Amino acid sequence: MTITTITPTRLSIARETRVVIASGVTISATSNLNTLFESGTGNNVSAIFKNITISPPETARDLQSFLGTDTNAFQNQMLETKPPGLATFTGTAIMDEDEALDGFLDNSGTAITDGYTRYQLGNNQSEHTDILVNISGTTASVSGALNIALIDAEITKWGDVRISGPDSHWEQDITAVTLAKNFYWEYKN
Repeated sequence: MTITTITPTRLSIARETRVVIASGVTISATSNLNTLFESGTGNNVSAIFKNITISPPETARDLQSFLGTDTNAFQNQMLETKPPGLATFTGTAIMDEDEALDGFLDNSGTAITDGYTRYQLGNNQSEHTDILVNISGTTASVSGALNIALIDAEITKWGDVRISGPDSHWEQDITAVTLAKNFYWEYKN
């Protein structure tokens, strides 16, 4: 029996991933999502995220069964289309400065002595958020890009704050959801 060593090929992963969290983005048919996010009117934060997952809205179908059979002797049935669900963004924000995402926590922060600003989560003051995930090619031969946007999203989860090792940054899991009509997906050829 001969043992053959297999040399794996290098996995090519898009390394230029950028997440922009903004507000006041208006979608038009004349500009790409990158340009639209640059013209947002409110907060605009370019953040580093890892473990990003984007779940497009899912349209469920339910089986409806009826009495009798069709001409092929199958049960009379049809699929009922349900309304589409929510689009979801989840990711781990890598933070190295304070108040990078402060405006999205609670837009009614209270100024406290000695330069502090206090926020509370869970009230109705959190801002609607626009999120752009931009993935572009890593080499000159790869010119494609993918933009995914969740417009007018609401952040539903501010996860645990974790201090991550000696590099002194901190991490926080974030989940945001938006309606199907506010989910956009575009490719650059």
